Amino acid sequence: MQNTRFTGWQARPSRSIVIDTPTLDRNLAHMQAAAGSAAVWPHIKTHKSPEIARRQRAAGATGLTCALPEEALAMLHAGLGPVTLARPEVDPNQLRALMPHAQRGAVRFTIDHPAHIAAIAAIASGPVDLLVKIDVGLHRMGIAPTIAALQALVAAIPSPLRYAGILSHAGHSYGGASLDAIRQIGAAEVEVMRNLAAAVPAQGEMVVSIGATPTLLAGQDLHSITEIRPGNYALLDMTAVGLGVATRDDIAMAVVATVIGVGAGRVVIDTGSKVLSSDRGAHGTSAVTGYGEVWLDGATAPLTLQRLSEEHGVADSHPDVACDIGQKALVLPNHACPVMNLGGAFTLLPAGQTHLARPTSPEIARQRMMNGR
Repeated sequence: MQNTRFTGWQARPSRSIVIDTPTLDRNLAHMQAAAGSAAVWPHIKTHKSPEIARRQRAAGATGLTCALPEEALAMLHAGLGPVTLARPEVDPNQLRALMPHAQRGAVRFTIDHPAHIAAIAAIASGPVDLLVKIDVGLHRMGIAPTIAALQALVAAIPSPLRYAGILSHAGHSYGGASLDAIRQIGAAEVEVMRNLAAAVPAQGEMVVSIGATPTLLAGQDLHSITEIRPGNYALLDMTAVGLGVATRDDIAMAVVATVIGVGAGRVVIDTGSKVLSSDRGAHGTSAVTGYGEVWLDGATAPLTLQRLSEEHGVADSHPDVACDIGQKALVLPNHACPVMNLGGAFTLLPAGQTHLARPTSPEIARQRMMNGR
């Protein structure tokens, strides 16, 4: 990892999340260029930050993608819409909060079942755009990737709701054993989506939306795709490095740590699972080893975190890496998204400006409990 990045990180306290602004901006520009004529709707789950979302919009993004209603509302209130809600929502309280925005075209809902349609129709009093989720191999949400399944669900959409297009997520690409395997997953996704879009077009402009960072960074062919929804590309992490779609110098986010213990064959830092999470990478990937990399200040090689407790991280020592108690370190995490969610704030370097990441999942849970819903 180049020691010219994360300028000034040593001055930050332990367990601080730091973002290298030049690397972040380079990642945003790279994805915009890769999109070609396709619109970019970044998934903000990676950073949960209006500040980074503003940078994405300034880089050329057309809209944003969110999983949670509270995320969508936070982005809308920051003036950063329109937003695609990529996970189906059926809670009437959440739908009521989103519906005024949806009926003015600022929110698009995702569906894959008649019950999703019914929940939205029960509250909508005007036109609302719906995107049908297609299961292209992750087997989490989405209808079967067949013309018959899509026709059946579209036929169940009543006026004034509108079928606006189709949406997919090839998250299983995180399990790709090689770049070629990731490319094959991406090609299969695009073929399915092209065929479905041609067979079951929308009345207006047809949305054909795909999104997974590994397939897009591996060079996915976007012919006939109208928009992409990558998330992790903004920050990247050791999972992306392990998959071969990025290098360490593409990782824009790290966690500051301090060495608090040196023992026989081990180095202990003051940063554990409550900051780094115990995530071994998205969707069960086998692309990573351990729980992240520890780069001691001045070192030219990393240590691998082998064990995490809640407030401790334990790495194997290395004879070529000198280490002293009190020494500062940067941790490159396995999975950027949960780290940003757990940390709740980050500092942009080299400027040193600190921003809140919100709304984080714990913050959303507290809000719902306080509101009784």
